Amino acid sequence: HEKGGKRHEVPCNHNLEAALDAYLDAAGIRDEKKAPLFRSVDKRRLLGANPMTRKDVLKMVKRRAAAAGLPSSTCCHTFRVNDHRETYFSEHQADSLRSFSLR
Repeated sequence: HEKGGKRHEVPCNHNLEAALDAYLDAAGIRDEKKAPLFRSVDKRRLLGANPMTRKDVLKMVKRRAAAAGLPSSTCCHTFRVNDHRETYFSEHQADSLRSFSLR
């Protein structure tokens, strides 16, 4: 990702590529190169063509954070790549964080 003309390396889980491949296959969107990667779902929980909204993402993060036993203050900004991330996650059990992973 480039910001301000600089390339930034972002650490990620070593299973991310496999998880994204599984998602693309399960969603049936592997060949849709120009379409949004993360899409909204309808009331029947079927994948739509529109991208997820900020509100959709926040609701998902809150729901999964609660299921993982993370504080109710957990939000999208919690997962930004910065020095505080390591401190925040070191204060919580690894087992709880694993349950927050991509599904």
